[in-house]
Amino acid sequence: MLLFDARVGGTHLVNATAAELLGLVQSLPGLTSTQIQARLIEALGLAATDLPVTAVEDVLERFAALDIVAIVAA
Repeated sequence: MLLFDARVGGTHLVNATAAELLGLVQSLPGLTSTQIQARLIEALGLAATDLPVTAVEDVLERFAALDIVAIVAA
């Protein structure tokens, strides 16, 4: 999936999991990384071992570095 950031004119190529993650964050802001992981596992039909929470956190951190999402500490 190609993601276009209109604010800076940047384009980013993301995989299906990252695209699904971004959709979750946009539609349900405030989820924890563990909640995001659980929803992704369900939506994508994965096993919990296929998508560790650390992988979710890594994608969130990459999106935050690109200023696509904001990470808020609880």
